[in-house]
Amino acid sequence: MTTVENATMIGKSVKIHGELSGSEDLIMDGELHGTIRLPGARLTIGPAARVYGDIAAKDVVIFGRLDGDIRATGRVELRASALMQGNVYAGSLSIEENATVLGQVDPTRAQEPMPERPAPLAAAPSKPVRAPASPARPAVPAAAAAARNGSTESIPAETEESTPSAPLFAETKA
Repeated sequence: MTTVENATMIGKSVKIHGELSGSEDLIMDGELHGTIRLPGARLTIGPAARVYGDIAAKDVVIFGRLDGDIRATGRVELRASALMQGNVYAGSLSIEENATVLGQVDPTRAQEPMPERPAPLAAAPSKPVRAPASPARPAVPAAAAAARNGSTESIPAETEESTPSAPLFAETKA
């Protein structure tokens, strides 16, 4: 791995929990649990690095481990020592022999903003939650269940909640 001049380096002993963002090139050799947002810069994940979260950058080079998705407006390079579990959304992708990838690749979605992940719960339950001992019954549509029980009562349908996502990359003019 060659170092890039004028790049910020995060050493092997550094552990970060949260979001890392910036506008200059970054070489990551430590551990990160969260997201990395470098919209106009290059991110290099070194051989000792462990990243557990999503990445959005112009270019991404991976020598180490990534558990998360990549959105790159430029190029993604997975080097021979790379171990990646997640999806790649990039206009250009290079995978060296012996690199490991478990996920999907979709170059058409490279310009889409990175979706926001739900925030972790503030407090964990005090007791473990156990699954019921009886086998689960298949889901029955509300109208069918009401008709079967002879009920005329209306049962509201469950709706899927979605969180709006903010654009990751601001429009820039070259």
